[in-house]
Amino acid sequence: MTMKIVRGMPSVEYHSMTAANASKLKEILRSPAHVKFSLENGKTSDALVVGEAVHAAILEPLRFKEQYVTAPDVDRRTKDGRAAWQMFIDANPGKVILTYDQMLCVSGMAESAMRHLMAHELVATLTETELTLVWEQIGVRCKARIDGYSLEHRAIIDIKSCENASPDAFARSIANFKYHVQAAWYIDAMRAAGFDVETVIFIAIEKSGPYGVACYSLDDQAIEEGRIAVARALPILANCMTTNDWPGYDEGVQTISLPKWSIKGEEVGL
Repeated sequence: MTMKIVRGMPSVEYHSMTAANASKLKEILRSPAHVKFSLENGKTSDALVVGEAVHAAILEPLRFKEQYVTAPDVDRRTKDGRAAWQMFIDANPGKVILTYDQMLCVSGMAESAMRHLMAHELVATLTETELTLVWEQIGVRCKARIDGYSLEHRAIIDIKSCENASPDAFARSIANFKYHVQAAWYIDAMRAAGFDVETVIFIAIEKSGPYGVACYSLDDQAIEEGRIAVARALPILANCMTTNDWPGYDEGVQTISLPKWSIKGEEVGL
């Protein structure tokens, strides 16, 4: 496996690169049709904007100050408001504009992370940030973008915005958003690139006050489950790209059961 390591690649350039990544692998396990839709339409949302801003504020505070600005409180329905807005745009070419509420959220999350003992230590020991890896696997161009790497902790550091950073809630987030698939993808890519990596540590930060912070690493079983998912998803993606056939859900009638956690919950309530 030939691995290309790129430092300092702008996020816009990374996201525009056509290649398999953890997000596409997680999505294709839902259905190929969902991947095709995201490839054709892209993904933009307030959550993504805030998420990228939080990454920058924590990992690259100087770049955050240079590239992110708060939108002025003007009424663009009025002539004066439109003029004030245009002056603001002209004065900040190429910068990412956050609303006042978004900037308040980003600042609160970043400050809370830096007050957290372990999160602060992890960020302070980073030897790499925003590292891009590009390689080919089973004939598919692949990519990964690593938030941070700490040689001291032999760990990939990944920042996650969340609603609830408590252990039970974040464990559900890991399962729901398939963070274990991403973790396996990152670990194996970094090892192939020659980095000494033992684990992924998630810095989970709540998106509302008091912006609670917690740090979690996955156990070996979770990582292995992630590898199994990658091994299943990548050939599906390769086949879809080759045939240009992106099916959705099964078109037949399927028998479905209650999830195990639901049944256990009913038993507890008896």
